[in-house]
Amino acid sequence: MTATACHLELSTEERELLTGLLEQALVESRREEHRSETFAYRDFLQGRQTVLERLVARLKECAGARGRDEVQLASEGSFPASDPPAWTPIQSVGGPKRSGHPASKKQAP
Repeated sequence: MTATACHLELSTEERELLTGLLEQALVESRREEHRSETFAYRDFLQGRQTVLERLVARLKECAGARGRDEVQLASEGSFPASDPPAWTPIQSVGGPKRSGHPASKKQAP
């Protein structure tokens, strides 16, 4: 790979946005790699992840800014799996009893 110098000036807001987008792409690439059953595609994704990691590191280094740490990034990557299942305890099957509600009283024809 040939290294070509490319200088890009970014505002703090632009740098933070770009860093966040790259980190999200990295998380998504790791998910995709985990789901892939094809070794060649996994190799491709791992190569892409290496490039994304380097870009994120360089952006953070250039800015001297603190970005989200590895734990935060991993936490975001596992978000759907880390949520506890939602459940509501029920005491009976069926809808609630509506004893005082006018619509629940049958009217004679």
